[in-house]
Amino acid sequence: MNSGRARTYSSRVVVLRTYDLGESDRILVLATAERGLVRAVAKGVRKTASRFGSRLEPFMVSDCHLAEGRSLDRVTQAVSVASYGIGIVQDYDAFMYASALAELTEVLWRDDPQAEYFDLVHGAVAALARRRYPPQQVFDAFALRAMARSGWDMSVESCAVTGETQGLTSFSPSHGGVLSTALVRLPGATILRPGTRELLSSLKSGDWSAVLASDEAARRQAHQLVRAYLGWHLEKTISTLTRLDRQP
Repeated sequence: MNSGRARTYSSRVVVLRTYDLGESDRILVLATAERGLVRAVAKGVRKTASRFGSRLEPFMVSDCHLAEGRSLDRVTQAVSVASYGIGIVQDYDAFMYASALAELTEVLWRDDPQAEYFDLVHGAVAALARRRYPPQQVFDAFALRAMARSGWDMSVESCAVTGETQGLTSFSPSHGGVLSTALVRLPGATILRPGTRELLSSLKSGDWSAVLASDEAARRQAHQLVRAYLGWHLEKTISTLTRLDRQP
């Protein structure tokens, strides 16, 4: 017989977004390994005397106890694991690309549990906080891997149409990645700058020494191609990236 008590569970979470609710509560979008994306409410978290308000800010990692609810779960306890949010909010680019990462995660990752996706989110947030790598390239690497896990793997080592591995000189988001020289005139194909294809490959594989050695022109084009790829396959823009474009 159902006792009427809410079922509870524990999970390590990455806080992706927060929304104010009422005078003191907050709705949280949480990435979890066990339950995918979870939306939960933290009661009284905006009060000065809240026991765990600072542990549930964007890009914090915490071990949480939650109670299941009909539309929103409820956070009952939070223990801080990593305070990545502090390092991210101190750097404008890191904060904006972390926000873009959160937005993309909400689009790609629904409620299906994926421990590997959680690790991907956690690793990207940590990289942005530690600032060892340029924020734009951290986002691009995350986006390429996240798209691959969601079934939209960008072809960067061979022609997306013919499978050829030589003469890869252009790129088409609609065809799935790089193209051989014979297909350079396909509608929508972009000629690749020297080093761009290699950079895309390094971003996908996590070869950060090669990423850091790349030149600025290749980085700019690689980022443009990643965004074009996202836009084509997701059929929407990541609004945070659009806001970044407006910056002087």
